[in-house]
Amino acid sequence: VDALQWIMLQGSVDERLRGRALGAWNLTIGIGWIVGPLTMG
Repeated sequence: VDALQWIMLQGSVDERLRGRALGAWNLTIGIGWIVGPLTMG
C-alpha cells in the first residue's frame, strides 16, 4: 500500500514541488512513528 501512495503522490504533484512534497510526507510519517506510540500509552 505504501508504494501505491508514493506513486499517487508523485503523479499528483507538480515536478518542481515534488521534492518538497516527498520531504513533507517523510516528515509526517516519521513524526507519526514517534508520537503515535507515546499517545497510545
